[in-house]
Amino acid sequence: MFKLHFLKKLHTLRIFIIILTIAIISTIPAFLHGTFKLSFDGNIHLSRYESIFQAFQHGSLPTLVNFIGMNHTGLSMNGMYPWVTSIIFVIPRFFINQPIIALMIGFIILNFITIFNTFLLAKFITNKRSVQILGIAIYQFSSYHMSVLYSRNAMGEAIAYAFLPLVLLGCLKIWENPKNTGWILLGFGMAAIANSHVISLIIASAMVFILIFLRLINQKLSSTELFTYLKAIILAVCASLYSLINIFSIATSNFLINPTPKILPIIPSKLLPILLDNSIIERANSFNIGPINTLLLFIFVILLFTSQHKGRWRGWIIATTILFFCTFSWIPWNILINTPVQLIQFLGRLLFVVSLLLSISVMYYLDENKLPENKFKYFISLSLMIVSLSAVYNYHGINLNDGPRFWLTKNNYQKIITHSSIGLDYLPSKNESQRKQRISDFRHATKLKLSPIKQYYNRATYQITVPSQGKYQLPIAIYSGISYIVKVNDKTIDNISGSSLKTHLNKGKNNIAIKALVNPLNYITFLISILSWLYGFVLIYLYHTKNCQRKH
Repeated sequence: MFKLHFLKKLHTLRIFIIILTIAIISTIPAFLHGTFKLSFDGNIHLSRYESIFQAFQHGSLPTLVNFIGMNHTGLSMNGMYPWVTSIIFVIPRFFINQPIIALMIGFIILNFITIFNTFLLAKFITNKRSVQILGIAIYQFSSYHMSVLYSRNAMGEAIAYAFLPLVLLGCLKIWENPKNTGWILLGFGMAAIANSHVISLIIASAMVFILIFLRLINQKLSSTELFTYLKAIILAVCASLYSLINIFSIATSNFLINPTPKILPIIPSKLLPILLDNSIIERANSFNIGPINTLLLFIFVILLFTSQHKGRWRGWIIATTILFFCTFSWIPWNILINTPVQLIQFLGRLLFVVSLLLSISVMYYLDENKLPENKFKYFISLSLMIVSLSAVYNYHGINLNDGPRFWLTKNNYQKIITHSSIGLDYLPSKNESQRKQRISDFRHATKLKLSPIKQYYNRATYQITVPSQGKYQLPIAIYSGISYIVKVNDKTIDNISGSSLKTHLNKGKNNIAIKALVNPLNYITFLISILSWLYGFVLIYLYHTKNCQRKH
């Protein structure tokens, strides 16, 4: 008994070391020579993480508005972009003095979570180790994943990418037996995505809804299974209540200037050169899953027509193919402009689902069909890793004309994040009719030479020089539903209202201090979210313990 227990522990440790090693290898090429190539979006996210880090240092939740960077305008990025799962980038800051090293550790943790969740899914699909590794490689080393991580630095989407396998695993376990832990995994996966990235939540929700609908069409959806989905929804909502309430309260209390809605498809003629060049450059019209994954997809499309017409892999590869071609400009997507579809912005986002569906298809096929040569599977896995990381290495080492980029080092880290720029995303306005005027006024106000003096997680101080005494509209956002304390020349200003700060200024130099307060409701919803996660973990532990007792 002791020997069996020891072997299980050793096996678990070996898997942990393998996953950690792959996670480290997946990260190092982006941090060579002590630098990191930071994108426009990444610059914004690091500014957010600095405010979250400072808030935790002071034993507080972060405010929903940001005073560090962001063009120093107090935009509500913490409120509109969920931050809870982003603590994987914040926690290393408490133990490591150099922020760029802490950032690298955060990426290693994120890659570890992605690989681990994919391993859990692969382990459920097949017991063949070589097939599991290939399935992990297809998802982890997708070129789109590397682009999200290292050229776009879309941190929220990257974290959502890490938890999508948990969503599919939850669905598969529910289909196998609605009374097992599938609903908890599904709930956790959806909650983690909700706590990371709203658009990914919409895509994942649509995917689950389609799967449930297909179960209904095929007469496989029982009342027990339907009740299981309901439990998963309740768990997901409770575990992400903090993030959902914040987004809902800000969006309903203010008229926001949202990021420009659009539908940008992948253009095949633009895709082919990028695919052949093995590039992860940030261009929405040529996002791709990588040359090897694309080749695998076409091979399996051919197998659909040449192999035996049976096997679970067929349904998954059909879904993969349909979704893959739906991202192309061949389809007249322009007819869906001004519909909810345009919230996706660019159809390349769907490639994170395509990568996972392809991984599942390949694993099911190799599990259902006996292919004796495991060395070939390992070779494909290794090739995927080498090709993908080569793209990261090449991207990191050259200057490209692909938008604003910042070479982040330990010496310029603080300077870059405190001067991060952003457009007018989520800027509060009065109404739709005044939207354009609001944008014009805000841009005009930036000519007033408003200079930030100090920036903190919940407050900022500014200095401004005006030619004459009078009332001025300043480029500092004010959100309804958020409490502020404003002082102008050490005098507290009452009745703060409107969508931007309007105040009386003296001729010459003026000092302005603004502070945002955390709503006490935030602590309640945050506690509910934490307790929901703990409740789910306890249920999984009890279920696992009960299963172990049955086996013995």
